[in-house]
Amino acid sequence: MEEMRLNYVANKIIEVFQEAFPDDTGYIASKKYRLAEFGEDKAGTFYWAIDQLDDKNFDALCNKLGIENNPSYFHIFKTIMQKL
Repeated sequence: MEEMRLNYVANKIIEVFQEAFPDDTGYIASKKYRLAEFGEDKAGTFYWAIDQLDDKNFDALCNKLGIENNPSYFHIFKTIMQKL
């Protein structure tokens, strides 16, 4: 099977899923397919993560990305993304 190309943010999300659900390869594979649809759109991928990840996994993603998990920052980001 051909390896899916995932952008940087998508790869970090998959790392979070692999740590959170190490035995659920089917779930992880389905998320890889979903995240591959974003192509190189890292902002769109991150926007998806804000809406889809629970607090624990979103915090883990922020740590992997080296960014502060500040809800007010993400509210502004979501507002901007919704306008685009």
